[in-house]
Amino acid sequence: MRTIRAWVLPLLMRRPALYRAALRLKGTLTAELRTFTRLVRAGDVVFDIGANRGAFTVLFSRIVGPTGTVYAFEPVPPTFARLSERVTAEGAVGNTRLVPSAASDRPGQFTIYMPGDDDGQASLARHATGSWAGGQVHEYTCTAVRLDDYIAESGLNRLDFVKCDVEGAELLALRGLEKAVARWKPSLYIEMNPDWIKGFGYTARNLLDFLRAAGYESVFHVSNAAPYPVPLTEAEFGRLGGYSNLLCVSPARIPCAF
Repeated sequence: MRTIRAWVLPLLMRRPALYRAALRLKGTLTAELRTFTRLVRAGDVVFDIGANRGAFTVLFSRIVGPTGTVYAFEPVPPTFARLSERVTAEGAVGNTRLVPSAASDRPGQFTIYMPGDDDGQASLARHATGSWAGGQVHEYTCTAVRLDDYIAESGLNRLDFVKCDVEGAELLALRGLEKAVARWKPSLYIEMNPDWIKGFGYTARNLLDFLRAAGYESVFHVSNAAPYPVPLTEAEFGRLGGYSNLLCVSPARIPCAF
């Protein structure tokens, strides 16, 4: 059974509409998966910033296929090891580049913190809620890169989709990607938590201002409560609480998102 699944699943992922239909039948089609499988295409270049253990890295790898490339950025050493193991085990190494770095607005060496064993909340800043409330906090030294510098050094000539989930440092990562965003207008999928961004000294309004200045006229909210991304007014954007998934759609891909 596992052998059949290992053969069938990658084939489905290369056909996003069929993959969505299969997940819908199983009752496991989430808003994230719906969005990713609508907007990511064969041949795309994808940045998975804050790849964690690689669940979405592998998905992106399957969808973009042999003509595309996924760049997965994960700075926490033990988590990066798990990411590498998963990508190898899933046979996704051919079109995936693993980068053991954080993304920020300036390069350098930084301390990254992880509350207990919750690598999903690891961050470049200490927080106070969630898994951070009590218990041990592990510290690791990591390298941060400006993604515009990384793109120039790697000789990339396109960027189609960016998933950014870095526990509060989203605006810093995007500022380091400003030239690429202006040049290629990739679709942006951003996880935002108002509690986390305070630790980096900015507000939700600062993030919205950056996105508007970058040319994204609309910011959408992605949630399981709605079948499609919902446009946010400025007032609604300011009232978002907890974890919120935001989407800015590339102008060329707006029909695919709705």
